[in-house]
Amino acid sequence: MKKLPFILLVLATLLFPGICQSSNSNLFNQDDVQKEIDLMGSLAETSIRSVLPEPIYASIGSISLNVDFLYNIGNIDVEIYSITGAIVYSQSVNTQTQEQLSIDVTEWDSDFYEIRIVGSTGNYMYGTFEIE
Repeated sequence: MKKLPFILLVLATLLFPGICQSSNSNLFNQDDVQKEIDLMGSLAETSIRSVLPEPIYASIGSISLNVDFLYNIGNIDVEIYSITGAIVYSQSVNTQTQEQLSIDVTEWDSDFYEIRIVGSTGNYMYGTFEIE
């Protein structure tokens, strides 16, 4: 019975993502078509798979890159690298107080990039995306 509120919260977050936007969501534009960024890797310390969904959902559009934190995973670092390996964006996020990060990409060059979400243990999730 203790798990029911948590399960309902996760489902509500997945079904109604607009409810859980932070103050950084002012870059979100309804006309900006978002494409999911396939994230690989894991923030977990062990390789045992839990029943929880992946904690992070990332998507890219023509205006913004959005990272949704589906539940609290503590303090993380969000890093974006260019194809040459240079870091173009870095921010620390406390997922206990922030549920979404929206990054303005309108000034970025058309190219391929890699996003890395690094947990406090050093484990990370990563994925590549293109800005057209």
